[in-house]
Amino acid sequence: MDAGFIKIIIMNYRLSLVFLLLVGSYFCRAQQIDLNPKSLQKDLQKLWGIDGVQLSELEIPDSIYNDFLLDKGKIYRASEGNENLGFAYIGRIYSCRAGGCTMADVQSPVSVDEDFEYFDYYIIFNQTLRVEQVRVYNYQATHGHEVGGKGWLKQFIGYTGVTKLELGKNIDSISGATISANAITYNVQESSRYLALLMPILSYKTNQEKSMAIK
Repeated sequence: MDAGFIKIIIMNYRLSLVFLLLVGSYFCRAQQIDLNPKSLQKDLQKLWGIDGVQLSELEIPDSIYNDFLLDKGKIYRASEGNENLGFAYIGRIYSCRAGGCTMADVQSPVSVDEDFEYFDYYIIFNQTLRVEQVRVYNYQATHGHEVGGKGWLKQFIGYTGVTKLELGKNIDSISGATISANAITYNVQESSRYLALLMPILSYKTNQEKSMAIK
C-alpha cells in the first residue's frame, strides 16, 4: 500500500478521533449540573435579607447516603459569618420524554439515554428544615414546564417531611405534566426526610464550627 495513502488514512483517523472527543466533551459539559445558579443567591437574599449568603457543601458519609434519594444532589449550609441560616439542596430530576417511560422508571436509578430528559432544581430550608422555597432553574425537557411555575411550587413551602406528599391529594396535579410533577413531589419529600435523618450530624457540625470560631 502506498505510504502517502497510509498517512492520509492515519490523519483522517486522528481527525475523526479528535472530533468524537470534542463532541463527547461537549455533551458531558451540557449534562453537568450548575451548582451555583444565580437565582439561588437572589432567593437567599430575599428570604433572609442578607446580601452574599455563604454556601458551604456538607460532606455526607457514603454509609448513610439515602439510596431512595434519586437525584444524588448536593447539600449546602447557608450561613452569615458564624450564624447558621439554614440549608440548600441542589439536585437534578430525570423525567421521561413523552411516551418514553413510566413513573416506575423515574423512581429508580437510571442512566441518561434517549428516553430521559432532566431538570435542575433547589430547595431552601430554614434551620429547622422547614421548606422555605423550591425553584426549578434549568428545565431541559420538551414538556411539563408547568412544574416550574411559582404558584404550583408554593405548595411545598412549610413542608417538614412528616407527612407523605401525594400528587392529586395534598399536592395539586398538573395536566400534561404528570411525570415531572410526580418526580419533583417525590424528590422534595425524600430530600426533606433525608435532611431530617441527618439532623444529628448537621447539628454536630454546626456546634463544632462554632467552637472552632471561638478558639
